[in-house]
Amino acid sequence: MNDVAWDAWLAGMIDGEGCLTINEQLTTNPARSSAHWANLAVVNTDKAALDEMQTREGGSLYRKRQSSLRHKECWAWNLCSQQLVDLLRRIRAHLRVKREQAWLVLEFDASRSDCRGIARPTPEELALRAGFRLALQNAKLGG
Repeated sequence: MNDVAWDAWLAGMIDGEGCLTINEQLTTNPARSSAHWANLAVVNTDKAALDEMQTREGGSLYRKRQSSLRHKECWAWNLCSQQLVDLLRRIRAHLRVKREQAWLVLEFDASRSDCRGIARPTPEELALRAGFRLALQNAKLGG
């Protein structure tokens, strides 16, 4: 499969089976600040497809716990950090269902690029990140 076909196929998998989130880890430790990061999860019973996604794009792959013996074995592929940003930039034009969500993740990433690992984010920066998280949740609800 050539790169354009791969990107279109992958966008379809993400549109249909993917979940974009901005996660938040709060802390009460004054020496640490809260953390926010974007994540993509694609869950499917077709392990071969998810294996190919991990091979081509990176990330992690793990088996999900079966909720019942009647359900098929299920796998999850996760991607975050710069790998996710690079992927979304590349496939954004192919996305239909999750285009707005991808835009929010990319804007979230752009808003935090100036202080990674250098300084603690200000309260205003933390509020902006939390705002992106809420906007993404709202976009999933169709609002």
